[in-house]
Amino acid sequence: MMERILADTNALGYLQQNHPTVIALLDGKQVFVSELTEIELLCNPNLSKEERKLTQELLDDCYIIPLNEQIKKIAITIRLSTRMKLIDAIVTATGVWLDIPILTHDHGFERAKHVATIILFEKEAK
Repeated sequence: MMERILADTNALGYLQQNHPTVIALLDGKQVFVSELTEIELLCNPNLSKEERKLTQELLDDCYIIPLNEQIKKIAITIRLSTRMKLIDAIVTATGVWLDIPILTHDHGFERAKHVATIILFEKEAK
């Protein structure tokens, strides 16, 4: 079975910029994203028509996970216990519900490392 990983919004952004660490971490894996990540990526008003097309193609290669009752309940618990931003709590809850690690650059996710496997990468490749 192929290894699975949940990509946060910023992880996909860095992937589009050919960040070597993110490429290596996602290579050969089934990549999942929360539908909120999908919305975040596609509603960026600064994207050109070509960038929007490339973003959609990237998302077409991912498994989009819709918000459901279980994810909502987990997100509420995470948000109340960590004070994470709501969207980050939902992304974390999605990873918990799927029982897969979450790839992100956002150090705010460290607040949830007691409930989820968080893979933090640095902005600059080392």
